Amino acid sequence: MVDWRAGLLRLPATILPIKDINKALSLALRRAGLLSNDTPKHEKITPHSFRRACITNWTNLGIPRDIVMVMSGHCPSNIHDNYLHLTDAMLRRALAAALGTKTPNGSGLL
Repeated sequence: MVDWRAGLLRLPATILPIKDINKALSLALRRAGLLSNDTPKHEKITPHSFRRACITNWTNLGIPRDIVMVMSGHCPSNIHDNYLHLTDAMLRRALAAALGTKTPNGSGLL
């Protein structure tokens, strides 16, 4: 059963502690050459990076803000806004859609 209430996806499975998830991700990133002892903290990929990317991608796909907020568990909108990473392409596309014009590549999409 999938339950999106409170922003949680509940499946009949074992929940892993976050420290185990972090450890497994760090190991995978090291093996892939994407993480070293010299990697600056702001460049490290964490499970939270995937959460931010997911919220940004849902928004980019046009899923309504209220739906994205429910799926991510963000009730106050100020918390939700901290997770969005709006790109220049997303902003140009939104402006073009609002004005009913084409984007620079002529397609309406970037």
